[in-house]
Amino acid sequence: MLLGELETARRMMLGFALIVTNNTASGYIKALQYLMYGSGNYQSSDLSETDYGAITCALACDDMRV
Repeated sequence: MLLGELETARRMMLGFALIVTNNTASGYIKALQYLMYGSGNYQSSDLSETDYGAITCALACDDMRV
């Protein structure tokens, strides 16, 4: 949810490190759905695998996967 901010930081040449922890889910939304509807009753909170390195390359940013 930070793609626009990442583009702005690159355009303004701001140096910073961004750490992405990818659990392929919208964790906060999924946790709320668990509390409200119980285990296994999730809607649109499990996400597909995303290549964030490709996104950073497309924005001409440096990336490192560890």
